[in-house]
Amino acid sequence: MPIKSGLTDVDVPCIPFHEMIFSEMRRYGNEIALVNNDTDETFTFEDILLKTKYIANSLLAMGIEKGE
Repeated sequence: MPIKSGLTDVDVPCIPFHEMIFSEMRRYGNEIALVNNDTDETFTFEDILLKTKYIANSLLAMGIEKGE
């Protein structure tokens, strides 16, 4: 059964999900994405993108491969 919504349709690009997310993170760059309510520390989209890539590269360096 199709799901219907009263909202406007959204065009979703035909690219892998992570590429779409990374593209949006680059687009918003230095804008604040997250705030730690306990410490008021802020994280920009660029901060999160860099940390994500660091973790991914670290996993690859440990020998963990795609799909594991």
